[in-house]
Amino acid sequence: MRVVVLLFCIFFAWAGLVSVNGNAEMEQAYKEAEPQVTFIDPNEFTTTISKGAWLVFFGSKSCPHCRKFTPTWLEAQRKVKAMKKDFHLGKVECTGRAVNEDLCTDQKIEFYPTVKLYLNGKLMDTPDDIKEISKLMNYIESKITVLLPGSEPQQKSADSGQSKEDKAAVNREQEALVKQERAATDSLNEAIKELQAIVDASTKPNRGINPDGRFVQLTEKTFAIMTNNTPWFVMFHAPWCPHCQKLKPVFEDLAPALKGLVNVGEVDCTREGSICKQFGVRGYPTLKFLQQPSPPIEYRGSRSFDALRDYALGFSSQPAFTPVKASEIPAIWKQKEVSYFLLYDPRTMPKSALNAVITVAKALRNEASFFVTPDSAARELFKAPPSGPYLFAVKDHGDTLIRHTGDLDDTLAARQYIRQFVLDNRYPRVLHLDSDNQEQVLGGDKLVVMAIIDPSSPRSGSVLKTLKDSSIAWSKKEKEENMHNLVVVTWLDGVKWHNYIERVYGISQDQLPTLIIADPKEDKYYDTDKGGRGIGFEKESLLQNINDILEGTASPKYTSGFLGRLGYNISKGIDRSMVFLKSNMMLLLVFGGLFVAFYMAGGVPGFRRPRQDPKAE
Repeated sequence: MRVVVLLFCIFFAWAGLVSVNGNAEMEQAYKEAEPQVTFIDPNEFTTTISKGAWLVFFGSKSCPHCRKFTPTWLEAQRKVKAMKKDFHLGKVECTGRAVNEDLCTDQKIEFYPTVKLYLNGKLMDTPDDIKEISKLMNYIESKITVLLPGSEPQQKSADSGQSKEDKAAVNREQEALVKQERAATDSLNEAIKELQAIVDASTKPNRGINPDGRFVQLTEKTFAIMTNNTPWFVMFHAPWCPHCQKLKPVFEDLAPALKGLVNVGEVDCTREGSICKQFGVRGYPTLKFLQQPSPPIEYRGSRSFDALRDYALGFSSQPAFTPVKASEIPAIWKQKEVSYFLLYDPRTMPKSALNAVITVAKALRNEASFFVTPDSAARELFKAPPSGPYLFAVKDHGDTLIRHTGDLDDTLAARQYIRQFVLDNRYPRVLHLDSDNQEQVLGGDKLVVMAIIDPSSPRSGSVLKTLKDSSIAWSKKEKEENMHNLVVVTWLDGVKWHNYIERVYGISQDQLPTLIIADPKEDKYYDTDKGGRGIGFEKESLLQNINDILEGTASPKYTSGFLGRLGYNISKGIDRSMVFLKSNMMLLLVFGGLFVAFYMAGGVPGFRRPRQDPKAE
């Protein structure tokens, strides 16, 4: 009995030793193979697999089966590379970072390892039982033959055990899938071509627009007729205004430069008061771009000829939107902080949705980037339903997707809702405030959170990340409490603009980074909380200070002294009074005439007409 027990002990000890040695060998093979495997960056996944055939291994470093399979995968990778075909092998790590995990979730990876085959970005197959090199290579060679016509494997692998009938059935199935894929690709290309034709037609010069390159004086009789459904760049002015007198020759020179593209005109507010009142003119000169049925857009930029011409050309020659395929979208996200995407297929969806978005895009194309994709593969990127048109705002290089919840109909109400959606989301979480957007931001009616930083400082990255988190928290609060887009969060280069920040806010470079909250419309700013401490970048501090400002309990500072504020308020009051007088001249004349009549009749209390003394004659 003792001999039997001893033999069992020796056997299990030997088996354990073999197992340990086997695991050690497998681990060593994994460590040598892993660095040589081609990995696909999750951020570039869609772009990478969009062209050619890709066999992708989804796995995890902590998965024993994945570690065992990795050397086999590397061997296949080398053999496929030697074939020099448009067939590629890549690996995706599904753990470790949120972006990796999100990708594997999107690709519906339920266990490791999982292998998937893609052709031009489309999922074609999810093979199994390919863990051995002979089976893996046999599978690859069969797909090269079917998916890449004209290609023949350089070397046949060992027979996989399939019968001729089974192989023929598999090949027929794959050929059907390839035909289906080609038909889908052809159809997608036709849809892109159709959308591009719409874009091209909208950017060509129109003989009916500014045909003579002439500067036009608009009156109450001609305004409505001439500005109906054609683009106009209009200067609202008064002849006595010095700034208007200086700008008018520049506007006159614009007209021939914009021939066939944009009409250029003027409205004299001393004569056409009702038009100026209709367009909310409060000061002179006021420049507005009109493109009915969209609302007018006030121009607040430089008044040089080049700046005005480029602005107007942006509306006429710049496409309202760009048609794109799903494979192009990740690169657009990477390039742009904010963009708008319409998921729309002209082959199957009503034109009203596209027309509504185009109308809005034409009016806002200088302020936002619009894209239209008919590609069904894009719906996976946006996590959108499989059918129907959908409009998305994409922020933070694709990190934030915001879906428009209103109707996409070509009606006035729907277009206004779409326009407001675009305007509400046009800024990134943290906007870089610079010369090209300062008029728009600081000339608006929102509170401006301004982080003044030195971009070259090692701290700037963490400061902006904290500020972005705070911005997200505030946006969430606005949504929960049904507040309407009251704040824009920005950062300013305190080194580049050191003269400006020291002159306006009294902040020197050695105080960077610092945070202020500006209220430009009231000529105020805040740099401390109610306790006199500096405003923090963290969300608790920032949200509390914004609340205090909105509730009127915070103590402001002013960007000008007492005399400056007094002059500003007097100037603003006079300006508004002059506009009121010019816009309501007829009403004032009527009341003036009545006053004189009552005065002459002695009917105005406190005002008595002098008696005539007969003896005085």
